[in-house]
Amino acid sequence: MTRFKSILITSFMITLFGLSMSSTARTLQPERDIHPIPITVCFERWRPFSFIDQNGVARGMEVDLLKAAAKSINRSVEFTELPFKRCIANVKFGSTDFSLHVDKTDGLETFS
Repeated sequence: MTRFKSILITSFMITLFGLSMSSTARTLQPERDIHPIPITVCFERWRPFSFIDQNGVARGMEVDLLKAAAKSINRSVEFTELPFKRCIANVKFGSTDFSLHVDKTDGLETFS
């Protein structure tokens, strides 16, 4: 029984040591700066997927998804709510990087 306890305690200590080393390695890595130029996203209001709340903040399921994706690559996202045709025009002329709620059509495929 004593041998079992010593093996158990040794295993536990090795596990703790390994966990502490992995967390130390993560904290020693330099934090990457967020890219200075945000990704610009345009959308037409479509609750609950994307909308601007009463405080002027973009909300919704698609907004949350894009924010999470941008965070994973250390980018920020800037959202604008506009009519659909204006969103498409902004993407076409380069003032917006991305537009939500776009289906694949011949007219839209020409500049994608």
